[in-house]
Amino acid sequence: MYGQSKNINYEDKVILENEEQIKNRFFLVIMPESTFKKFWNVVIIILLGYTATYVPFKVSFVDDTSQALFVWDLIVDGLFFIDIFINFLAAYEDKEDIVEVRVSKIAKQYLKSWFLLDVVAVIPF
Repeated sequence: MYGQSKNINYEDKVILENEEQIKNRFFLVIMPESTFKKFWNVVIIILLGYTATYVPFKVSFVDDTSQALFVWDLIVDGLFFIDIFINFLAAYEDKEDIVEVRVSKIAKQYLKSWFLLDVVAVIPF
């Protein structure tokens, strides 16, 4: 699995009930403790901090936006859009601390939780 950490053994936590699940499992699942997922979470936190602090300031007090700032805002929106796709591939731990790697279960969980808010946040204004 992509991004599996060498220090953490997920084999005892990953439950695949039968061989059909293994066949139907998508080849690219991002594990929760992978280096990529940790890096991506830091990037998203920084972008959320930027959005929560500078954007209200810009809307309130800045009259003219430069071309570079406009391009930067498009990049930020693009990264939030990419985050939606990453969340569809990111494994998660359920209530019993079992790592869920089935993409269908991951997608259902994401659709029930943060998906709608993420889509609304990506819409550029």
